[in-house]
Amino acid sequence: MRRSALQTFFRSALVAAIPLGLGVAQATTPACTGTTIVIPSLNDDGGVSITPINGTYTTAQCNEICGGYGYYCEPASVDAGPTGSVACHINRCSGTVCGRMTDGVECGNPGHHDEVVRFLENAADLEAASVWSFDRLARELTAHGALPSLIARARAAGADEVRHARVVGALAKRRGGRGAKVATPSLPVRTLADVALENAVEGCVRETYGALVGGWQARTAAARDVNRAMRAIARDEQRHAELAWDVARWTVPRLSPTERRRVRDAMRETVAELARDVELPPSQRIVRELGVPEPAVARALVADGRRRLWRA
Repeated sequence: MRRSALQTFFRSALVAAIPLGLGVAQATTPACTGTTIVIPSLNDDGGVSITPINGTYTTAQCNEICGGYGYYCEPASVDAGPTGSVACHINRCSGTVCGRMTDGVECGNPGHHDEVVRFLENAADLEAASVWSFDRLARELTAHGALPSLIARARAAGADEVRHARVVGALAKRRGGRGAKVATPSLPVRTLADVALENAVEGCVRETYGALVGGWQARTAAARDVNRAMRAIARDEQRHAELAWDVARWTVPRLSPTERRRVRDAMRETVAELARDVELPPSQRIVRELGVPEPAVARALVADGRRRLWRA
C-alpha cells in the first residue's frame, strides 16, 4: 500500500462514514482489561515441554503456550499454580481504543468512577505503550539491517507517542484522572519473522484502524480540548500507519513462505477480531464528548479497511 493510496483511503473512509454518524449509541463503554491466564507446565503426559531461554519466553513460544497471538508470557509466581506454570498476559481494549502494543508491555488498570476519565486514562496508557513499541521496532529494524529511513521514522514515531501520552494524560488529569501508567520490562530483539508478524497485526491492522478512529474524533468530539488534541494526534497516527505498511513491504519479502503465511493468517484473524470488537457500543457521553465512533460508523470503517487494505 503506497503512501498516497493510504492517505486517499483515510480521507475517503472518513467521508463515507459521515452519514452513519448521526445515530445515538446506548449501553456502556468497554474497559481496557489486562488478563492473566496461568497454564500448567507442559510435560510428557500433556505435550511438548517448552523451556524459556535465559528465563524469557520468545514471542513464538508464548503464542504456542498461550494458544493465540498477542501474548506476553513469563514463568508464573510460586503461588499462582503448579511448579513450572506459565503466566500468559494479554492487554487489549475492545472496539474503541487501539494502540500499537508489543509483547512485554502492560497497561495500568484505569479505575476512575467517571467513564470519560477512564477512557482517557486507558488511551494515555496505550499511547505510552506505543513509545516502547516504536523504540523496540527501531532497535529490531537496526539489528536486521533495515533501511536507515525506516529506522529514523520508527524513532520519530516513538517521539510522537511521548507527546501523545502527555497530551492525553493531561486530558485525563484535567478531569480528575491520572496520567499514563505503563510497566515496561526488558524488551529483547526478536527474529525478523516475529517483527513482521507483530507489525502486521499491531501496525497494519490495529494502528491503521486507530488512525481512522483518531480522524473521526478530530471531526466529531464535542469536548473542545479533545477535538483540538485529536487533530494533531490523528495526523501523526496516519504517518505511523504508513510506516507500518512500509515496514511490512520491507520485512515480508525476506520471510520464508511458511512465515509469510503466518503473517497473512495473523492479519486475517486480527481483522475478524476487530470486526467483533467494534460491535460493543460506547455510551452516549463517550460518543458525544470524545467523538468515539458508534458501531455503525466503526463497522463501516472496518469494512472499508477490509475491502481496500487488509484483503490485499
